Amino acid sequence: MKIFNKIAFLFILSGLLFTACKDEGPEVYSDGDNIHFLNAASSNDESIPTPIAIPIFFSKNNPVGGSFEVQYSSDTAVEGLDYIITSPTSFTLDANEYTDTIMVQLIDNFVLEGDKVITFTIVNSSVPAGFPGPDGLNSTHEFTIVDNDCVLPLEGQYSEVTTGGAGDGSGNLGTPIDPWDYGVTLTITGVGCDGDGKYTIDDITMGMYVNYWGIAGPNPATFVVNGTSITIITEESPDIFYDDEFSGSGAVNPDGTISLSWSNGYGDQGNSVLTKL
Repeated sequence: MKIFNKIAFLFILSGLLFTACKDEGPEVYSDGDNIHFLNAASSNDESIPTPIAIPIFFSKNNPVGGSFEVQYSSDTAVEGLDYIITSPTSFTLDANEYTDTIMVQLIDNFVLEGDKVITFTIVNSSVPAGFPGPDGLNSTHEFTIVDNDCVLPLEGQYSEVTTGGAGDGSGNLGTPIDPWDYGVTLTITGVGCDGDGKYTIDDITMGMYVNYWGIAGPNPATFVVNGTSITIITEESPDIFYDDEFSGSGAVNPDGTISLSWSNGYGDQGNSVLTKL
């Protein structure tokens, strides 16, 4: 019987302890009720596709309700162009509610503009805004939109001179064209950051398909620059005439010209030097 009583006592005690742990609830503060941001500042890359939550907490001594608003402003970010507020900016929390969020959707604009800051401020609060004290810490929150765009200095129009020729259809050089300048103006366009930049060139054949084979263009390809090295990205280059796929590599030269060696599976090939106009 004594053993049974001890077991029963331990069972009841453990139940009380478990119940006490379950009922603790959110942490409360002894310095009075206040509403504040979780952090004074945060940042996110502008390319993040989903809305970002900025948490706001209602710290209180007793279960009471409250209300507040969030105002926001920026000297650098433009609403609708750089970001969209996707949540309400007026909040009401019930007695048993301790947190809410303001939601920000960032807009990736693919333009090098630098970081931008939005300042969020708790206003019209039914209790003091910010942690207790003269500074009202975390009553404001500075949110930085981090610009993920890079400098793309190769963008522009180019003339070309190529040494190479037309293929024999089986992967070998058939007819040398040494050198050629078909008088085409090539356009290089930046399409995103990858290393030092990712670009498209509007005619990887340097005018050969149009001027030698009589095939209409354009015949674009994508290449990436890392440091001064260039690599054509075959899998990201759209299919060119008759599903031709080009590969190649090159370099950005100290004088600003671009050297590019390229070829396809039929023997069309060239060593080209591009000069910016």
